[in-house]
Amino acid sequence: MRAQITAYVQMIDGGLPDARLRRVLALALEGVLTSCSPVIARMASLVPSSVPSAAAQAVAKCFYRFFDNTRISRHDIWRGLHAHTRMLVNDAHLSVVPVVIDGLNLEKPCARTMPGLSTIQKAAIPNRRRSRVDRTRQDSPARRKRDTELTRGFPTLACVALTKTVPALCFAHLFSYVTTFVSINREILRAIRTTRVVLTGHLIRFIADREFDDDQRLVWMAQGGNQFLVRAYHERIIEVYDPQTQTWRRSSLQEYADTLSLPAQFHATFSHARKERHSLVRLGYGRIRLVTANGLQCWLIVAHAMIFRKPMWLLTDAPIAALDDAVALWQQYRNRPRIEDLFRLLQERGFDIEDMRLRSMARLERLMAVVWAAAQFLWHLSLTLPEEAQEWLRRLGGKLPQKRATNGLYLLLYGLSALLTEYLVRLLRANYRKATLRAMSP
Repeated sequence: MRAQITAYVQMIDGGLPDARLRRVLALALEGVLTSCSPVIARMASLVPSSVPSAAAQAVAKCFYRFFDNTRISRHDIWRGLHAHTRMLVNDAHLSVVPVVIDGLNLEKPCARTMPGLSTIQKAAIPNRRRSRVDRTRQDSPARRKRDTELTRGFPTLACVALTKTVPALCFAHLFSYVTTFVSINREILRAIRTTRVVLTGHLIRFIADREFDDDQRLVWMAQGGNQFLVRAYHERIIEVYDPQTQTWRRSSLQEYADTLSLPAQFHATFSHARKERHSLVRLGYGRIRLVTANGLQCWLIVAHAMIFRKPMWLLTDAPIAALDDAVALWQQYRNRPRIEDLFRLLQERGFDIEDMRLRSMARLERLMAVVWAAAQFLWHLSLTLPEEAQEWLRRLGGKLPQKRATNGLYLLLYGLSALLTEYLVRLLRANYRKATLRAMSP
């Protein structure tokens, strides 16, 4: 296992200026995987390579100097990750590379004096009073506002390419609303441009949720001949193409979606909270033009599952020649929640990235790049290891022998942590025996 970690570090450490910093990066990655935490003290106390040294305190100081080194920026660490991403995408031989762009908020509710600490939104904790709401107003703006609360933390934006075998990181940036911040649109434009540079020579299809339903953002995604697949949410005035008269007529998005025919019918399975529900899905599509986006031509896909009250609207400029192409795009959008597993691994069950305790935005960005690299290694491990080895690691991490037991990435992380910790204990025993024999010798 340590050989795989070493090989992975050698693929991503090309952006660092010298060999000493590459060794420290390998130690930091091992520390994150072993301790399941971004706290420097925990990382240093459970690094197997630190056993021959005098104490874990020396390794902790080494980590602090690494993250405080002005010769290193987050771009140096990400340069190696970008090279690894290009290698994975080139090996996949995809005609269109789907890239999921999404944001997450890292909560620091107890922090007060951290640099760049911002006010972010989080999901409200449900209670009885909030659960008793009028069914007819469940999706109203007042209800959505009531379901969110304000807290302290850092907003983050990420882009992940979905290859045939393993996901690949293209962009991840932690920013602040109070230091060198211009707008959310600027951060999104930076993510889109960085992804285009990393995947130069490939046709990119940006997949995003309804938070990215903005005319300007759609134009940015479509630049350079690339494509977008975004869930439509905002009501707008559009122009609908009439194939009989070959003209465009003006309409509202809501009116056109309600009158659009849904000829495709198929069954799909929806899973939530370890429960699966089967439903009939009706789907249709039509050619439209966005008036408020400089006349951007695209397709509107309307899919209505019978178990949901409202249909789903998707906007895309990908070519649709037949009904099967629209169904394939809807299925591709459904694969987007795979990224939620990675975010859940970073935030909740796994690395607990919200526990970062460095007091500088530059240090936080470097540490976050290391944690992202550890998460990508774990994700790759879950898709490349044999099934027997993965099941053994998950059992070692606490998986219950039940049919409905969870099978998340955090169990693989816990098993890997236990394996590395056992290796650390064996090294401690071997060094203790050597020291005892040395003391007993005349």
